[in-house]
Amino acid sequence: MAPSTCEIIQAPEHASPNTLPLILIHDGGGTTFGYHCLDPLRRAIYGISNPHFESNGPWPGGIDEMAHLYANMVRATVSSPDFPRSSSRAKVLLGGWSFGGMLSLHMAYLLRDDPAVEVVGLLLIDTPRPVQSQKWTGAAVPIPSVGAEGKPLRKNEILALQAMGAARDMIQSWTMPDWTLSGARLPPAVLVRAKAAVPETEPGTAASVDKSRSDPKLGWGEWEGHDLVREVIDVEGHHYDIFTFARVSATSTGIKKACAVLESFQTAA
Repeated sequence: MAPSTCEIIQAPEHASPNTLPLILIHDGGGTTFGYHCLDPLRRAIYGISNPHFESNGPWPGGIDEMAHLYANMVRATVSSPDFPRSSSRAKVLLGGWSFGGMLSLHMAYLLRDDPAVEVVGLLLIDTPRPVQSQKWTGAAVPIPSVGAEGKPLRKNEILALQAMGAARDMIQSWTMPDWTLSGARLPPAVLVRAKAAVPETEPGTAASVDKSRSDPKLGWGEWEGHDLVREVIDVEGHHYDIFTFARVSATSTGIKKACAVLESFQTAA
């Protein structure tokens, strides 16, 4: 059974004054583990994990089904008495790493006219724009067939691989929301982009997440009729290592800057 509200990653009482809460959606692996590794960002941070992670249960409705469930979790979270709201319509930043960024975009569309919550901006953490004609493969996902010292993969590693496979299938069939038809405001996004490509296992086997790596906006500038990514913040590392121990402090700094930029867009408006 899915939880009714988002989990707390960094508590509201530790947030700096006048900072908007940030709600982060799980990556393709289904967990929010990487977000718990972030340095203190001095803002309230919430997370949503894949409730089907342990069961490997299907999502027949794909990204749209996921986004509807998660949007309801956001509504319930902002309605709770301990949520840091500054107005009757709670203002939040929404985002996620890779697949989580795609989910946050779909969720923002579902919440576009919601009376309880306003998505002020989107944080895309190395989220490339998916192209349905491009087959998403897992050839370069750096999870070995065995664990440390030749031991079999742990249960959570197997579950993460299964979740990644399901996420790739959902991306293939995803119809991105068309904001030009709704007449609603598309929230501005800041892209935190990994500088490097994932090391190839063999020549010519670039990871799907790197198909648009040479484009500073990771393909989002080609989304016709949609001015989504307003600023790009580069961080060291490649797609799969930006939350590792060696990289997470730099990634935290990039995310902190991105959130400040999104808040500045609100002030400018």
